[in-house]
Amino acid sequence: LITIASNIISVYRVRELNRLTSIYILPCRRRTDDTRRILLVIVINDGIMLPKT
Repeated sequence: LITIASNIISVYRVRELNRLTSIYILPCRRRTDDTRRILLVIVINDGIMLPKT
């Protein structure tokens, strides 16, 4: 549960950073795809790590 919370916070920080950089750099689709990929990896990892009941 702690890892899930920390992962959500880290993804939120990544998204905030992307928002800040998109002000200075033209927004591109690859950045959002990278964020989505990171999210997917985190979700899969948490799914594996969670104890099965």
